[in-house]
Amino acid sequence: MSTYQYICLNQNKKREVGTLDASSQGVAANILRERGLRVLELAIVNSSAALNSSDISVILANILPISTGQKIFFFRQLALTLRSGLSLTESLEIQQNLFSGRLVEVVKNINQQVRSGNSLSDAFATHKKLFPAMAEHLIRSAEATGELDVVMERIATHIQKKQDLSRQTMSTMLYPGITMLIAVGMFYMLVTKVIPKFAEFFEKAGKTMPPETQSMVNLAKFFNDWGLVITGIIIVIIMGLSFWHTMPKGRLVLDKIMLKIPILGSVIIFGAMSQISWTLSMLLNSGLTLLDSLGIIRSLVGNQVISDDIEKARLGILSGKNFGASLEGSSFTPLVQNLITVGEKSGSLVQVLQESGAHYEEALNHKNKVLSGLMEPVSILLIGGMVAYVYIAFFKAIFALSG
Repeated sequence: MSTYQYICLNQNKKREVGTLDASSQGVAANILRERGLRVLELAIVNSSAALNSSDISVILANILPISTGQKIFFFRQLALTLRSGLSLTESLEIQQNLFSGRLVEVVKNINQQVRSGNSLSDAFATHKKLFPAMAEHLIRSAEATGELDVVMERIATHIQKKQDLSRQTMSTMLYPGITMLIAVGMFYMLVTKVIPKFAEFFEKAGKTMPPETQSMVNLAKFFNDWGLVITGIIIVIIMGLSFWHTMPKGRLVLDKIMLKIPILGSVIIFGAMSQISWTLSMLLNSGLTLLDSLGIIRSLVGNQVISDDIEKARLGILSGKNFGASLEGSSFTPLVQNLITVGEKSGSLVQVLQESGAHYEEALNHKNKVLSGLMEPVSILLIGGMVAYVYIAFFKAIFALSG
């Protein structure tokens, strides 16, 4: 806690001078505003050297991340309390008692800002890194229309769908990745630890090793001689690609390559089409313009190629083109382009986008199931082939020694 000296004007326009204790300058300013004072000067006097338990808990709360599940529950509970007729400050007050960790401090800060006269959208704008980029815009639109509870539910649904899409893609890639890692680990242990022992027996017995066993011994020698070098090269390549991906040109090239990889590229496309369709329909349904909605969605899409196509479409609309026509030649699927064109002509763009999102979500589920079904036998064949070759070399070595 620190002590702050303040100079303020009260409601009678008279100056007031004093001190107060607060955890930060922002908290001190909010306390003074709640007292009905207009802050003229606010400066720290001293800061306690020792940290008490409450200070430590605040520091830890600000460090710990907020889980996606907490965010979904927060927006859903806020929508429920607002629908029940509670005021915004009362709803936020209730949320403070439902959570723990960093989210409690964030909700307290938002509540303090609202009580001090700031709008809810401005309060959320101070925590852009914690909540979706679209939340501030949706809340600002809802403040004008009075549909704050509806928008809170939509934000929760958006976060939930995004989490589901990420989990589907990760679960599809996780199984073959772990399987291959285990296979490579087993193969490495057998080649570097088991086979060399048999080489020693053959040398002592003065016998010639079978070709399969000799190949394993040569491979083991190669790993022992060059293993660290190869590992270092792989680490450097991964670090180089990661650094290159942080640069605009490098990210564009790598994302183009990702889209061209068989099966994986279609999974990325389907996931992006589902996310874009759902999010765009929600933003338009909440009262945002098409240009503003596309600007928000561009920052939400992870693939740079698709993100650039959205920006090109936005610029095309600014130049006078229809939305559907501005998507020509983009990475958007022909189905989405045609649906958007039909939706614009019929005036049912929101409904069409919702149906498109549902379609591609189902298509992504099917694609993930197909990919999982393909990866399982491929993984079994690869693992079985490696292990079988090692054991053939193993048993041939035993037969050669016994013969």
